[in-house]
Amino acid sequence: MINQIEGIYKTLEEIAKRDFVLFDTSSLSNPLKVSQSIDSASINEKIIMFEENFQFFCLMKEYLEKGTHFYITQLVFNEIQAGGYSLKKNIKKHHLRGNIEKNRALLDFRRKLREKCKENRSLANLFQDYERVVKLNSNEQQIYDFFYNKYLILKYNYDLSETDFNFLISGISLAKTGKYVTFVSNDFDIFKARRRIVKSEDMLYKTTRFFIRKSFLDFEMMG
Repeated sequence: MINQIEGIYKTLEEIAKRDFVLFDTSSLSNPLKVSQSIDSASINEKIIMFEENFQFFCLMKEYLEKGTHFYITQLVFNEIQAGGYSLKKNIKKHHLRGNIEKNRALLDFRRKLREKCKENRSLANLFQDYERVVKLNSNEQQIYDFFYNKYLILKYNYDLSETDFNFLISGISLAKTGKYVTFVSNDFDIFKARRRIVKSEDMLYKTTRFFIRKSFLDFEMMG
């Protein structure tokens, strides 16, 4: 576990107490330390990572069932349902070569990867079942459209995907209506774009807190 510093590191339990928590695909797929190391990890290390992440999925499901204010956007839901995020961005291709022991480990790894993608989709479905996929009302949609057009240049400046930019502008728009929004993302370009908008709009940072998922159950506040 990380040595926790008050106001900087938070556990999943502490994040669950916040008013409106918006997760993106990167934070639900893997903690930052896994995303940074998975390419160089051995097959057995990757299997352990997947098993640890399974515990995170189980806890997330428990919190959703309790009515915790965890949310995702429709585009994040779609991206997770597509099922290709982790495979395309985080996993190198492997081939069955070498000794039997290594091949068994690789087959186990591929099985764990399929299970992980299945759990991702199952978690996304739970967000939908508990009406935790963001649906903007007419007033919120007007604010969203205004900010989307006003800050569209940031999408290109920071090379954000449509899913990433939609995630950011959705959270900003909801914060403008009075909600205290907590962004959870491992994408530092989203963080930079969010900081630009908050500063430009003279918004209070506490209304749009930004956390990265540092390890499996620990989150670091970036501002």
